[in-house]
Amino acid sequence: IMSLPDGQRTVGSHFVADADLAGLLFDCDGTLIDTMPLFYHSWAEVCPQHGLSMSEDDFYGFAGKPLPDIVREMHRAQKGTDA
Repeated sequence: IMSLPDGQRTVGSHFVADADLAGLLFDCDGTLIDTMPLFYHSWAEVCPQHGLSMSEDDFYGFAGKPLPDIVREMHRAQKGTDA
């Protein structure tokens, strides 16, 4: 949220006056919308471009790990070196 003149704050591309702001909602992936299947497809598309592969089972096995750790682990397992 970014404060703007006249007491407005940005919420994406929408503006809300301070008086109208009752709370904030944060969606940690999977809490409100299950985007994991879409995220898997992005990995499946990008991995081959870098000489890596990821099965759907592997993908779900990495759930909760930070991205740098996932890439490092995959690179070590598949290429034998650190990324």
